[in-house]
Amino acid sequence: MAELKSMLEIERMRSDELDRRLKSSDLRQLDDPSLREEITRLRAQNHELHQDSKGDVAYQRARTTKAYLKFLKVESARKALVFQKQYLLGLLSKARAVENAALSILEIKPDESKKKEEKV
Repeated sequence: MAELKSMLEIERMRSDELDRRLKSSDLRQLDDPSLREEITRLRAQNHELHQDSKGDVAYQRARTTKAYLKFLKVESARKALVFQKQYLLGLLSKARAVENAALSILEIKPDESKKKEEKV
């Protein structure tokens, strides 16, 4: 991508230099019609090159915006999953605390209740 940008910049500089030379020269001095046609063709090509480069910038901006929106969507989903994980871990720890409190009221140690369940 960087190579294309550098090549585009080089072509722009060449095109600008040619355009500047052409504008400074007097077309009336050129009597050959083929040279005039070539100059006209190069000016049109220069104009197209500048129009294409503007389209490339707009295209790249659109792609960048699209990628950023995807990033925001993924980041939002990631944050939601982190929140859900924290919520579930908190809920699980509270459930364990309630279980331990209930077992202590029944005067059963948490380890003994698991052993009894395994026997059954």
